[in-house]
Amino acid sequence: MSAQEVIKELQELPPAERAQVVKFVMEQNGSWNAEARQKINIGWEQAKSGQLRTPEQAQENLAARKEVWKNRSAQEKISVPELVLLLSRI
Repeated sequence: MSAQEVIKELQELPPAERAQVVKFVMEQNGSWNAEARQKINIGWEQAKSGQLRTPEQAQENLAARKEVWKNRSAQEKISVPELVLLLSRI
């Protein structure tokens, strides 16, 4: 389903149901933020314990993660933050 199809369906929902969707998306966005914070904390703990990466290793890791993200985003068509932004405009 494309972003435009999602938006069209959301616009057709009654206000109460649209509010439920917004609440769900906001909760998902919060869990994403919590997951990101957890990954940052793990990284700090690894660094403190001496598990450091070279700049080349970090660059390779980021490039691989970016590629996964691009492929996933292309399939999903829309990210949670984008959906939150779109829902706030409805």
